[in-house]
Amino acid sequence: MHYTILPDDQGFRAVLTGRFTFQDHAVFRGLVGAIQTARGQRIAIDLSGVDFIDSAGLGMLLVANDACKKAGLAFVTQKPTGQVRRTLEIAAMGSIFTIQP
Repeated sequence: MHYTILPDDQGFRAVLTGRFTFQDHAVFRGLVGAIQTARGQRIAIDLSGVDFIDSAGLGMLLVANDACKKAGLAFVTQKPTGQVRRTLEIAAMGSIFTIQP
């Protein structure tokens, strides 16, 4: 998984690409660090470029959600498709954080 941070008027949008698995925890720590120092109202995680997510990836999204809460920011995921969308739905992640189409 790779990510790019794009600042916007509400905070930032992180665009993720590739597979989002346990192997990405070190890379993901950089994103969590950016969340911890972010200013604004919300952080959006764009999942449109992610073609696979496993349970560790779901756990990392929960870590990001917690980091946002601690920083006083809203947390949203955007544009999940295919297997990623289905996995988020099966895990009922929409009851924990916002998932935008």
